[in-house]
Amino acid sequence: MSFPSFVFHQLFVRSAQLPPAISPKDQNIPITGSNTGIGLGAARQCVKMDANNLIPAVRNISKGKATKADILKSNSASKTRVEVWNLNQEFIKSVNAFGKRVQGLLRLGVAILNAAIFKFDWPSSPETGFESSLQGNHLSTAPLTLYLLQVLGKTSRELKRTTRLTATSSEVALWTPFKEQKPERILDYLNDQECESARH
Repeated sequence: MSFPSFVFHQLFVRSAQLPPAISPKDQNIPITGSNTGIGLGAARQCVKMDANNLIPAVRNISKGKATKADILKSNSASKTRVEVWNLNQEFIKSVNAFGKRVQGLLRLGVAILNAAIFKFDWPSSPETGFESSLQGNHLSTAPLTLYLLQVLGKTSRELKRTTRLTATSSEVALWTPFKEQKPERILDYLNDQECESARH
């Protein structure tokens, strides 16, 4: 995105109207990236609105337990149950295990995908060989989304009410040149360090 385009968007482009609110009451709500930022804020809000069961999905269980304490402290009167689950999106095995566990839930009303990986060096996922942020932020998010949609769809059909999947992002994503649309092997191009430098 060029600077003039950025200014134009800031002055004249307005966000789409939000859909009708969905009450988190009686809902199971998994939130990835729930230990900081938007994810933590969303978790606190869900507790404030008396969600039935909040599921912070975290890479590190001990940090997740600290997050749980923080979330509950934000509204000590809430009856929300907070259940910390393990999820490391650098590993497909972890995504599959989490997804299968989600499918064991009878209902799922809302899911919030907020997890992100950002590293200054060039580490690769030891499981897939793809660069860590590419694996965690994109390649693992796709199957995770499919797992969640199955349960969200089932819940919506059975209870005849709207369910919601939200993936957080940033307007900064619009600023990055989309050269990846031209190569025949897009994943190979995305996994190239020169391309990664442009993305970050």
